[in-house]
Amino acid sequence: MAPTSGGGVNELTIEARVDHVGYSSWTVAFTAQIAREAGTDLQERLHAEEEIVAEGQMTMVAIDTKTERSRPLPDDLRKALTGN
Repeated sequence: MAPTSGGGVNELTIEARVDHVGYSSWTVAFTAQIAREAGTDLQERLHAEEEIVAEGQMTMVAIDTKTERSRPLPDDLRKALTGN
């Protein structure tokens, strides 16, 4: 947390979520938000105005190390990513 000129605190929150699960890949999306002038009191922090300052995504692909080509996601990984 960084102090601001008003004496409050700016908090950066980064959310990462699995956005898509495909046959051999999955995509994670990110959102970074900053709470402007959040106070130190819990109630003040809960009501701070949040502004999205960055968004992004990355796609990861399961690779067969011998052929260096994509391969189907392993069942245990697919279950972990989808919650099924």
